[in-house]
Amino acid sequence: MKKPPRKRKKIMKRYNRFMEVFWLAVSVMSAAGVIYFYFVEGNDDHPIILSVPFMAFILFVIRRWFRKRMEKDSADS
Repeated sequence: MKKPPRKRKKIMKRYNRFMEVFWLAVSVMSAAGVIYFYFVEGNDDHPIILSVPFMAFILFVIRRWFRKRMEKDSADS
């Protein structure tokens, strides 16, 4: 049984918002982890780990842009 279009839109809106908050949380937690392990512990064996918070933040920005575009498109319809 298919869900009505309004219900699908509501679910997608909630999903997009959840993913936005999820990537922001991942970005903040990974930044805290990198600061701790890289600078406090002095474990600088793998400098590529510094890119993880930046990648998570980029995903947050993309999700935010996508959500705003979806809201604008649904308001225009």
